[in-house]
Amino acid sequence: MTDPLHVSRLDAAHRQLNLAIRLLFASADPVAILTLVGAAATILNNASQEQGNGLAPPEFYRMTHKAQNLFKHAGMDLEAMFELDPSDSESLAFWAVMNASELGPLSLEQQLYQRWYIASHLMHGEEHETLLSGALQAFGDLSAKSRREQLQAGARGLAELEASGPSDSTHWKRQGEYQ
Repeated sequence: MTDPLHVSRLDAAHRQLNLAIRLLFASADPVAILTLVGAAATILNNASQEQGNGLAPPEFYRMTHKAQNLFKHAGMDLEAMFELDPSDSESLAFWAVMNASELGPLSLEQQLYQRWYIASHLMHGEEHETLLSGALQAFGDLSAKSRREQLQAGARGLAELEASGPSDSTHWKRQGEYQ
């Protein structure tokens, strides 16, 4: 018999989001990624809103809830189809990370993902300048790269994180290392 695992909703959301980030960079099943990201994003957004922060635009949740509901509810039309754009999960994961940052420190996967997403989408604006600088320093400009190349850069960053061990969270910030 195994010992029970004691986990809070917030811990579950972080675990789901971290695994979804790993699966995304491994180019795993987009449906599984969306399911994990959607579950984590819902918890993190709700918790952030309870603290008066809620950063994600509501349209992201309307879009993803449509897909999530199709994938998780029994009793519905089992042959119903949904057109899934895998990049939707990337955007939802970014907003989940941003909400997580309002609730406490980010995991190494979440820090890496935040910079990767910004380097891939070059988000400009005063509120993003510090993040943009860190993203470009870590990954260079990934915005003109193909999605495959962007994901490969993220996978290399994640592999470097894993190779360095859990105690070193700054090693992957070197200039353009994951291009």
